[in-house]
Amino acid sequence: MPGTLTTMQCPKCGQSVLASAPACQFCGTILNVAPRGRAAFMAPADDRKTWQEIVYYILAVVWVLWGAYYIAMGIGLIPSVWTESKFWSASKGGAFIGTIGGVYLFVGIGLLFEQGWIQFITKIMCWLGIGLTIINLPFVLFARHPLVPLLMSVVQMALYGLQLHVIAAVGDV
Repeated sequence: MPGTLTTMQCPKCGQSVLASAPACQFCGTILNVAPRGRAAFMAPADDRKTWQEIVYYILAVVWVLWGAYYIAMGIGLIPSVWTESKFWSASKGGAFIGTIGGVYLFVGIGLLFEQGWIQFITKIMCWLGIGLTIINLPFVLFARHPLVPLLMSVVQMALYGLQLHVIAAVGDV
């Protein structure tokens, strides 16, 4: 019959309560009512990832890709100033940048597996990266065309800062 309200018995006190009530109005027992509307389609709060957790994994993948890029430069698949410099021999420059790439790749994989000691090393690397980028800023500003290197430096510092934030929010360290 339209317009009638469905009721049910409270499992604790036995009183008749509305079937849509979240709790018994007489004894306060929380009733196991199936979620309705939008709440029925939402994941439980414990299973949902925070934005920091999502960014943590995205940045871990960035570390892996960054490492793979440096390794590719080190073995000569991608041209690089490290392997085509008049100050470095190709083998020395390639070995250097390839080793840096290996470290970045190792750090990215460690971050993906949420290793606490890798998170600690990453924090040190990020602070060093921020410091070295700040030290490099005067050289960037006095370059012939400073806009692109300046933007790259700012983006690099922002990524290091974001990495430090998400490790602090999500990480074990």
